[in-house]
Amino acid sequence: MIEKKENAYHLRTARCSYFVSISPIGKPICSHFGGPLSGDLSSLVFSPRLVPGRTVVYDQEHPEIALPCLPLEVSTRGKGDFSTPSVILEGEGLLPLDFVFKDSRIQTPEAIPGYPNPRNAEQELVLFLEDNANHLELELHYLTYRNENVIGRYSRIISHRAGKTYLRRLSSCCLSLLKQNLALHAYRGGWIDEFHEEICPVTSSTLLSSSATGSSGDLRNPFFYLSS
Repeated sequence: MIEKKENAYHLRTARCSYFVSISPIGKPICSHFGGPLSGDLSSLVFSPRLVPGRTVVYDQEHPEIALPCLPLEVSTRGKGDFSTPSVILEGEGLLPLDFVFKDSRIQTPEAIPGYPNPRNAEQELVLFLEDNANHLELELHYLTYRNENVIGRYSRIISHRAGKTYLRRLSSCCLSLLKQNLALHAYRGGWIDEFHEEICPVTSSTLLSSSATGSSGDLRNPFFYLSS
């Protein structure tokens, strides 16, 4: 189930909730991802007050907001956000990326032509973001699977630029978690010896789990998860 109230969205499954709101500068942020929520959730809507002295404020109109202080749903370089970017583009004349909220839609899940699609999604939320200076659009898609207790994510970028634009990275999702003692569970293997679990603690360092031999194979299974 997906509920919208003003500038906030509550995605629910049987056993978890995902709460997204739009900040005053138009950035989608995640205030909660965990156990189910109910009742009045207005206290979860982000209300900025001040920023640490070492940060770079977003703009002159919002001196109380700095991107590193927000649990962003999209992370890009060039506006004071020092997180690992979820979107990286290159192209002649391209300015620092700055996607802001434009519109939203709650709909029946739609298939992606030419790509495998998860089945039996209940509802789909689409957040439409735009970067007018660079003539770019970004769509954030959220799918709820009530009985499976899953929230699916994928992203879609659209360019209206006249010149060439090179897509170096477009992450399915960007998620900020404040929990400590997280562990990454990934799976490696070999020929006729697949699916051996590796457990790595998640620290403040960059942890990369990748494959050099395609999206899925005997050496690396694409499935992974975080535990606490």
